[in-house]
Amino acid sequence: MEGTALFDPTPIAADLERVRRAGRAMLDGALKPWSQDTSFYEADFAFFGFVERAQAFHIGACDLVERGNPLGALTLLRSSAENVATSFWIERHPEDLRKLMPGATERLPIGRLVAEAEKALPGFKRMYAAWSDAAHPSGAGAFHTLTVEEDRTFKWQSMPTFRTVDDARQVLVWIEQVCSLAAGTIRATVEARVRATSEQDAGRAPPTAAAPDPQRPPGL
Repeated sequence: MEGTALFDPTPIAADLERVRRAGRAMLDGALKPWSQDTSFYEADFAFFGFVERAQAFHIGACDLVERGNPLGALTLLRSSAENVATSFWIERHPEDLRKLMPGATERLPIGRLVAEAEKALPGFKRMYAAWSDAAHPSGAGAFHTLTVEEDRTFKWQSMPTFRTVDDARQVLVWIEQVCSLAAGTIRATVEARVRATSEQDAGRAPPTAAAPDPQRPPGL
């Protein structure tokens, strides 16, 4: 389209690779317990769903940043943050694991999930609200392509793009931070699952959820 500015991802190539590498590292050992044990607990399926969403949102957000689509990337970042918030909610409300099982029709209370995550991660709710502006119809979250000149003339295009390379880098920083939180939940859950298998082998009943480390998100 004539006059349309397209985003050039070349200046952020190294940043993109770093964040994508973090996404691959997030999955390291995620399925280790099931490579050594063929039994399943009900809570395993909630964990599988968490991993699936974490990977999908991370890959999608990175791809959208590369394509210069801030609204799309921030919307997936918001979904990724909700996925992380789930681990904080389930740690307090393990009975809601049933809402994360295949075929479940009941939904988790997203607003309360975010509030629970805020208790452990001050500032989480503020960032989530900013990302929600991009996901919801709003003047606050739109107009990433609008620029107004001193003479009050303006330029706007419907094709998404970042205003600056620094804006793209900031979104990548947020993606990497949420990825780190998801990786903490995955590690905690895998460690708990390994302990559960050992306790089962020893004839003891396995725990229903991971014991959380206060320095990182709890497991599912």
